[in-house]
Amino acid sequence: MSRAFRRSGLLFFTSLIALVMSFSCDRGDSKAEGSPGGGQGEGVPVTVARVTSKDVPVRLSAIGNV
Repeated sequence: MSRAFRRSGLLFFTSLIALVMSFSCDRGDSKAEGSPGGGQGEGVPVTVARVTSKDVPVRLSAIGNV
């Protein structure tokens, strides 16, 4: 293949991918418009706990040198 043919094929393929991505990413029918959090606008329960510090055993299973 000639160098110019490969370059024009690459340019065409790149342009085609960019065109497909631009059409697939631009959806105007989003239901989440106007509501922060992207959805129903309802609250989400959150659980809170105290932080603890513990030793955690590390187990390595490998073949060879570690």
